[in-house]
Amino acid sequence: MNRLSLFRISLCLLLALVSLNCASHPNSPASEGKVLVPGDLVKVIVYGEPDLEQEREIPESGEVDFLLIGKVPLEGLTPEAATEKVKALYEKDYLRDPYLSLTVLPPGISASK
Repeated sequence: MNRLSLFRISLCLLLALVSLNCASHPNSPASEGKVLVPGDLVKVIVYGEPDLEQEREIPESGEVDFLLIGKVPLEGLTPEAATEKVKALYEKDYLRDPYLSLTVLPPGISASK
């Protein structure tokens, strides 16, 4: 094989790995349409506020109890909508323009309470 062929094969393998990783990421375009349901585990990170980092399982009620802001109904929301909802509640009374991420954790990871 010549160098160009090896480069093309390497590039194809790299693109395949990247697309597999994107498809498995909970907030990727491949997960569009995913809504949160009881039993899902979510992790919230508020950058610059390590005390507000938290992992929670969505209970049967669909309302997740977060630090400072209390119970927030997340069942039925997309991860993106849930992120905006949680961000707005922190911004309302506690933080100025927070940079917040909410991700759905893969099954099998235990949530800290």
